[in-house]
Amino acid sequence: MNNPAQFFDDLRAALATAERTLAPAGPARLPTVEDFREWRRGLGLSADDAAGLFGVSTAAVRGWERAAGPNPFNRTAARLLLAVRRHPGLIEDLRLLAGR
Repeated sequence: MNNPAQFFDDLRAALATAERTLAPAGPARLPTVEDFREWRRGLGLSADDAAGLFGVSTAAVRGWERAAGPNPFNRTAARLLLAVRRHPGLIEDLRLLAGR
């Protein structure tokens, strides 16, 4: 390392490139009921399993997926789904918290 200043300039440039490459395209969009259903089924989770992960009742999950009833898919659940879709490792943390 002949020039420490150049090393740090190169490192900053590499990090900036990595951030642009890894950053999601465009602003985050809150998932919809259809996104939730597709995610749950894609992972092979039952409505009961998904309810345990999200800390809600099975009836709430079924209500979201029917998009009916007194408990529609809410912004909190949508944000949680957005997080677990971007960071699948969170599912294991949620399972531990749910005791599953």
